[in-house]
Amino acid sequence: MGWRAWVLWVGMAFSAGAGVPDGSAPRSFPLRSDGRWLLTPPPVRFDASALMRMPDGAWWVANDKQAPLFRMVLSTNETGRLDPMPELFPLAGLREAAGNPRFVPDMEGLARDDQG
Repeated sequence: MGWRAWVLWVGMAFSAGAGVPDGSAPRSFPLRSDGRWLLTPPPVRFDASALMRMPDGAWWVANDKQAPLFRMVLSTNETGRLDPMPELFPLAGLREAAGNPRFVPDMEGLARDDQG
């Protein structure tokens, strides 16, 4: 695997109190490591710019200058892979929404609202 594999520590536990819309104290996010996986990247240039854990426990990863998003699939043998999710933010759809057939997305984060 050599340079084509990454070591990834995931399993971060997020705990937060109430939100801060009213300007109250900031939220804190204690982290802990639940394991270590050797992650094989996809066969395209990959520069992870965001990592988000979904309510179902799935991990989503954004590739900085490329669509679509990826789902991190972790195995029980401490290995994992990144599977593309072409149904989420397809490049053709992003270009159509931008009105530019040569639009290149620059994803710098992921967020999820209360409605999912």
